[in-house]
Amino acid sequence: MTALVPILLCADDFGLSPGVSRAIASLLADKRLSATSCMTKARFWSETASLLKPLAGSAAIGLHFTLTTLAPHPPLSVLLKQAFLRQLSQAKIEAELNSQIDAFEAAMGRKPDFLDGHQHVHVLPVIRDAVLGVMTSRLKGAWLRDVWEPLPSLFQNAPSPLKALALNGLGFVLHQKAKLLGIPVNRGFRGAYDLLGPHEPPERLFPRFLDNAQPGMLIMCHPAHVDEALINGPDPVHAPREAERAYLASDLFLRHLAEAGVALTESLG
Repeated sequence: MTALVPILLCADDFGLSPGVSRAIASLLADKRLSATSCMTKARFWSETASLLKPLAGSAAIGLHFTLTTLAPHPPLSVLLKQAFLRQLSQAKIEAELNSQIDAFEAAMGRKPDFLDGHQHVHVLPVIRDAVLGVMTSRLKGAWLRDVWEPLPSLFQNAPSPLKALALNGLGFVLHQKAKLLGIPVNRGFRGAYDLLGPHEPPERLFPRFLDNAQPGMLIMCHPAHVDEALINGPDPVHAPREAERAYLASDLFLRHLAEAGVALTESLG
């Protein structure tokens, strides 16, 4: 019998709303996810973090480093400009990251298993150096999300190849620096698509993400029960979250996993 390929399936944005947190916790408990990353400065983090405590050891629980979307942080477009013009203070970024780690530890009683970035901010200039500094000091032993995907699988598996190529280019520097520093990272990254623009439904997207998976690959997703807090909150992505949640909870998703020959794991292996 051919061994199943172990991969990570990570739901981002835990804490963004009660509906987001409940959906993710339920999918983790049912083994439809293997990891989640947490927005510890989000309004609903403290009141929903307890949902994750029974899952410790059976799921990877990390920090979703957030520098956009939530007040007082700027929109991504503004942060991009500041990062590329080197207008950001690395010391202030490190202080903000440590503050978000503090909030994680206060709720969970331990350090995060891994770190990634909301809207992939952890790959940006200045920010990535702050992240690497904290990873090699305070978060030794944790792993880091690597958004770099080797060619040609990048073009074969990405719904939006040009967008994926841009993210790949930004992520390559972090990929190389993490490798030099010996920071553990996932091996291959998928799941990026335009959540606000035209896109295929998850039942058509995910088989593409699962195709030719390699051990230690990571797929990100954003499932949720869409509630009033999400609708009235700062994040504009709603319907795609509900569609992903329904798909991941379905028998069809299990069939797709089996057809791809993969199994979900909470560790890099």
